[in-house]
Amino acid sequence: MLLPRALAIKGIVPSKTTVYSFKNSEYDSSAPAHLHIVIPINDSDYVLLTMITSQVEKRKGYYAHNPKALASVIDIEKDDLDLIRKESVIDCNKPLYQTREELATIISGDIEYIDVSIPDELIDRIKVGIVNSPLVKPIIKKSIEI
Repeated sequence: MLLPRALAIKGIVPSKTTVYSFKNSEYDSSAPAHLHIVIPINDSDYVLLTMITSQVEKRKGYYAHNPKALASVIDIEKDDLDLIRKESVIDCNKPLYQTREELATIISGDIEYIDVSIPDELIDRIKVGIVNSPLVKPIIKKSIEI
């Protein structure tokens, strides 16, 4: 379901049945929309999103010099998430932790809500990846509901 940005941002909440797809204006304008999973946190003023990317070698290569950060790049496959069509990863080192107002400034265009079952095990792996990342700020780690 494709919704206008202003309406859709209000509806971005942690869900075990929804992945959000949108373009990030902070990336190259030719970059495609990316898939995002919202992670439950204990601060209702903020939203914590992780991005799914198929740039596997690029992400892993970026952290090759930092084994702890590399361990927070999670491999995902079709078994983890039905909508995955090729090898992909979630980089838990760079979660988006923003208010909805801040999020509105970086989302370019509309937001697509994609119905999919997100296993608890995948959410747990993402949480652990964020908490164990040496690059994630303590305030973000403390906000995660474990």
